[in-house]
Amino acid sequence: MFAVADFERTFDQDHQVNYAYGVVPACGEKAASSTTEGRAVVAWSRAWWTGHGIAGQDAYVLPKQTAATVLAKVKSNLAGCGSFSEDDVTYHKTAKHQVKLPAGFTGSVAACFEGSGDTACFAYLGRGHVVTRLFSSAEDQAGAQRQLQALMAPVAARLQRLPA
Repeated sequence: MFAVADFERTFDQDHQVNYAYGVVPACGEKAASSTTEGRAVVAWSRAWWTGHGIAGQDAYVLPKQTAATVLAKVKSNLAGCGSFSEDDVTYHKTAKHQVKLPAGFTGSVAACFEGSGDTACFAYLGRGHVVTRLFSSAEDQAGAQRQLQALMAPVAARLQRLPA
């Protein structure tokens, strides 16, 4: 499903304008993890063009914060997030989503947003000191959710092996 094209980017302080290096975002660029320890965070990102949109993941290894603490902040950010702007597009939170989060990941959360002809969905999973943000965009919410679900199982399997 994700073999059409593969591009990788690393966090190099300007990976995306307005997004702080090493900081877990939730609701656009809004920080959900510490902004003071961002330089100490090991972060990795990968995204794929699927032929129907983009799907990808950002992984953060947090030296001081736990995934549970960051996911609680993500949940709070998303609960209060009606919309955000990115690349001159304003995304509005959809009333509901059908993203099924895997069992065994306390605090995991997901949300979908619509904007300018496409839908972006996000899911956050974590364990120990690792937080993963999965993202997907497609022409409609069903397509974005389908792509996100395809990423969920392999990411959950890898996270499950980490110490809690």
